Amino acid sequence: MAQPAPAQQQPTQQQDQQLGLAVASALATAGTVAAAVSILGPVFVAAGIRRDALRRALDIVMNFQPAQTGFWGPATQQMARVNLVRRAQFVVNSSRRFAADQRAILAGMDIGSIQDTMTRERRYYAQHMQAIWQREMAAARVDSASMVYGRLLGWHTRIDGRETADCYAANGKNFYADKMPRIGYPGTVHANCRCMPGEPWPTRAMVGQPPLAGIRYTFGKPRPHAHA
Repeated sequence: MAQPAPAQQQPTQQQDQQLGLAVASALATAGTVAAAVSILGPVFVAAGIRRDALRRALDIVMNFQPAQTGFWGPATQQMARVNLVRRAQFVVNSSRRFAADQRAILAGMDIGSIQDTMTRERRYYAQHMQAIWQREMAAARVDSASMVYGRLLGWHTRIDGRETADCYAANGKNFYADKMPRIGYPGTVHANCRCMPGEPWPTRAMVGQPPLAGIRYTFGKPRPHAHA
């Protein structure tokens, strides 16, 4: 009779943040999977994650690098850092999933083979890469818009009943191209976000800030070129 996999101590948010920072540094400096494993192995083993699980996660991430957009400005630079952190977080989460499956297989549980796990993680990472590409394209649009309108840009949301609450609240407000709002840049708030950067609105209201007392805001209609 198959025995249950041994219980594993639940990771803390702080632990995963520390692992993520270590992975981000390794991804930026290590040229090979082997070099990254050498750097990261001790801290992952200390967190209860075997080197083999780490290696498999790194093999997926480091052998499928994001494509360069060819455009490099303040927004794309910020987004590159965001995407590096997201890739690092994927390594942490993926290595934990690999480790959990390895323990289950060793305990005799019928969950398939480690190759099945690899196939699943590659599928997850393909979805992750799509999100990375969408964020890069959105940041490039912000940099392009700033070349036309300057550092201050307007947030333009397509209002048709399908927009989210965050996008609706951001519409008609402004943001700085070199300072990403808390909710992200237009086009990155959620999957299939249709918001776009464009001409600044005639207002002092900024994305993510509550309305300023005593200030009357005027919201004009978005110009045709600024629609999502």
